[in-house]
Amino acid sequence: MLRIYTDQLLKKQVAKIVKTDRNELWSALHDIGGYFALIGAIPESMSIWEFAYSGIVPLPDEEDRTISVFGDGAISAVRNAMRMPDLSYGIPKPSFCEPKQPLGNRINAAYLEVWDRITSNKWSAEALKDPKPELQPTMMFQLARFIAKRSMEEDSGDEALALEILKMLLDGKDFEFQLKGKTYRKTKFDLAHYDKAEAYLLVIEILNSLGRLSEAKPYLESWFDQVVKSYLSLEVGFGLVGVTKLICEGTLAHKSQMKEKTRNSLVKEIISTLKKRLNKPEPVKPTPTKYKLSISYNQFYLEPLEANREVIYFQENGEHEQGFSWFPEHVAIGTPSEAAQCTIEWELKEKMPPLGKAVQAVVVPYEVEKPGGVFLRTVDDSGKKQRFDVPVGKYDLLARFYPHPLKEFEDTCLTAWKVKLTFLPAGSADSKCIKLVYGKPPEKLVFNSLKKSPK
Repeated sequence: MLRIYTDQLLKKQVAKIVKTDRNELWSALHDIGGYFALIGAIPESMSIWEFAYSGIVPLPDEEDRTISVFGDGAISAVRNAMRMPDLSYGIPKPSFCEPKQPLGNRINAAYLEVWDRITSNKWSAEALKDPKPELQPTMMFQLARFIAKRSMEEDSGDEALALEILKMLLDGKDFEFQLKGKTYRKTKFDLAHYDKAEAYLLVIEILNSLGRLSEAKPYLESWFDQVVKSYLSLEVGFGLVGVTKLICEGTLAHKSQMKEKTRNSLVKEIISTLKKRLNKPEPVKPTPTKYKLSISYNQFYLEPLEANREVIYFQENGEHEQGFSWFPEHVAIGTPSEAAQCTIEWELKEKMPPLGKAVQAVVVPYEVEKPGGVFLRTVDDSGKKQRFDVPVGKYDLLARFYPHPLKEFEDTCLTAWKVKLTFLPAGSADSKCIKLVYGKPPEKLVFNSLKKSPK
């Protein structure tokens, strides 16, 4: 998901690439190439990405969304900005683009995806009427979004007004202004970290549309700093042509202290090491019992290989409050809020284990109807790489969450968790929400049924 921000993180990725699962190598190379592109080292970036598409490295499964919904977006964006021919041909496919689209079509689709993100209305009309003081910056950001969207889609000529509001919001000072008889006032409160990252992108896009992209360089640096501080993905930025152009010009080159000679040596080392490895048979490894998972929308899933497409999690009232969303052979486990990463491990037990220091725990029925195990998935990944070798049978599934502080999140509002999934014989425990990090467990549980209900 393009989360290599520093020379140190790059070197860590390079050091562990020799042990990286063969099916994860494309993703690792994608991220390394992305970092080189970010710091303006385009030749090194291209060498890595061209090797990733050389036919030696296994390409991701069609349904693998682990590198994010942007698929090959960063690669396509840089190739387009440098006026190079297509390399990836839309593989892996972005979620917002039809397969086998030409490079130009993919660039346009990525732009529309990011444009919608940074200008969409995230507030209800009711919330905009009289927001609390702490929500005033968010309301003004929404106002700037609305003006920018209308101006650039309807050619109303109000980009400068949106730009002025955004600049006032981002300079950190208190201010007050009037627009159409209404007073807008920002005092001690600030934008949320993710809103601030999107606000910087919107400033850059407006300046690009006004032909003033050179003025956007300080905002690109601030966007990068905000992304690092909040542990966000860099890929959203590559969806905007102006942002990619500035990146490829080397605007962020000073973020790296790595010399060109060192970069070249690293690239040669990566390619040479992987060529040797991939030309040998891969040793057979046991199915893992533990995976590290990037979390989106505070949830992850346990599903059969062929998931039922009618299953849509967390749509019923009460499901979020109980910490799970259940369907036959499918279950979504809700994580504590602001979860960015979970290390998830499974086990078989005959008896209910103690909760210990678990801060959240639920018990739900779960059935494995066919051989082949259970697949661990997320909103962004419907693939089949992360498999638990759970035998066919009926179970009571206990999910326990334990705090797992990580240094990479310590200066952010994001959290990481260790999750223990215990498969007990059916009838060992009643279905219930035992404990939640926030809030009181509900007395009544909600189950969804497509063909049967839990007994």
